Amino acid sequence: MLVGGYSESQYVRDEIDAAFPDMDMISVEDGKLAVVKNAVLMGENPRDIIERKARFTYGFEFSKDFIEGLHPEKFKFYWDGKAYCRGVFWKLIEAGQMLHYNQQFSRGSYATRCLQEHKHVAISISLWRSPLPNPTYCLDEADQCKKVATIEAQPPPEGWPDRVNFTDTLILGETELTVKTLVKETSQELETTIDFL
Repeated sequence: MLVGGYSESQYVRDEIDAAFPDMDMISVEDGKLAVVKNAVLMGENPRDIIERKARFTYGFEFSKDFIEGLHPEKFKFYWDGKAYCRGVFWKLIEAGQMLHYNQQFSRGSYATRCLQEHKHVAISISLWRSPLPNPTYCLDEADQCKKVATIEAQPPPEGWPDRVNFTDTLILGETELTVKTLVKETSQELETTIDFL
């Protein structure tokens, strides 16, 4: 089935017909408007059952205790007097996975703010994607990761407690992803949307 502006090209139709002689080709009338009309209909009438295959693996970046010989030295950093590995990929969705409209994926995590100079440092939560099924590090070129969204939680006026617990949630829309973060200590709710239309 051909839709979109290119579907109105006789050359394109002839080339597709030649490449796939055993298949029937359907060219939608007003092909260049079909995509736009469908987008409007989807916005006005969201459906509860839409299934599609994930094009990318999605996950959040996080830091974990640094283990000598396991984690790359280039990702090692110190925070609150302890060694961590930055940029670890926390997988939520794997490329090729079947997904449904309004499906949610969550993770609980925490950040430490023990030292006084860290009490007023914002907490950054970032969503990443990769074409690979099991990326390990968001910041490693071999994992082909790309950042798609960031949320920053600002500290309360009195500063963060030593440990800050939060829940990050990824919600699937029809043409967008929504990232929500709940900071438990402050009941702060943050949200951002990535629209792929």
